[in-house]
Amino acid sequence: MEKQKHTPMDGRYYAEGQVVRKAANRTIASDGGKCISLDFPVCRMHEAAEGQAKVVAHLLNRGTAAPMLLAALEEIRSRAACFAETGADPRIGDITDILAITEAAIAEAKGE
Repeated sequence: MEKQKHTPMDGRYYAEGQVVRKAANRTIASDGGKCISLDFPVCRMHEAAEGQAKVVAHLLNRGTAAPMLLAALEEIRSRAACFAETGADPRIGDITDILAITEAAIAEAKGE
């Protein structure tokens, strides 16, 4: 299977067959020195369908979106509970706010 294209030394996860790997990374330490991590395997997909390693690599690369997605879901749940408890219909401003929150979270998850 062909190696997924990635920028050398970018530290991202990528798939190589059924193996998820973390690319080498170059960073600057707090003392100004340079640090390099080597490319290494993260896991092997033994019981997964072909191509699932790419899915896992993508999800690992999007891990920074998780807090934003959680916050958006909690906000939606909170507002929905309020409407359910009071029996009130949501105002257009509430719906617009919820749309903005969810669209931002979705964009973050997609890496946009």
